[in-house]
Amino acid sequence: MTNVLRSKPVEVCWRVIEASTTRILTCAIFTASNEQVELQVGYFGGVPLHSQIMHDIESARVLAHNWRDTVRAIELRS
Repeated sequence: MTNVLRSKPVEVCWRVIEASTTRILTCAIFTASNEQVELQVGYFGGVPLHSQIMHDIESARVLAHNWRDTVRAIELRS
């Protein structure tokens, strides 16, 4: 993970409210370095739970969509 915790995201891809705790899980794209971007998912104001360096913003958007689908599937099983 790069040190972008305090920077503003380039784009917020999605937000999900966790029903049991009402915490907000957010997935956002941040500038990493050069042409690369970093996709992060985590709870608002906290340390990212997961991140991935991507070569471009379009690839990051595709991965964000996949992560959102995974989160939805997990919530449906709960």
